[in-house]
Amino acid sequence: MEVLSNTYCKIDYFTEHSLISIKWLENSDWHLKESEYQLYFEKYVEKVEEYKPQCVLHDMIEARFTIPPDLQVWTAEEMFPRLYKAGLQKVALLVSHDYVVSLSVEQVMEEDQAIPTFFDIQYFDNREEAMEWAIAQK
Repeated sequence: MEVLSNTYCKIDYFTEHSLISIKWLENSDWHLKESEYQLYFEKYVEKVEEYKPQCVLHDMIEARFTIPPDLQVWTAEEMFPRLYKAGLQKVALLVSHDYVVSLSVEQVMEEDQAIPTFFDIQYFDNREEAMEWAIAQK
């Protein structure tokens, strides 16, 4: 079921798989406003807190926003603990074909060695494979 849709992202919740799927959309405004990243990442975290899925599929194929270092830290230090507290265990990442965007996402996921690894994370370039991995039992 669709739980959020706007010009930046589309979020669906699949009850039968305890999975949230978030598709980050290409949008020219998105590239220009760091505050939009924070706002919509916060909305995503709120949906995880509301539905408490065990896994998330992040589709960032169309994403064009390069996450700057300060927002990488914010994501890792502020958002990841909330996601973990909500019960999230697995994160499947469909990565952007844009190398710089993809690299910035990987840097977020590996932000600070002092921050514990909260989730089982895998990177994919195929949606079906990502979904299969996300819903497979641990």
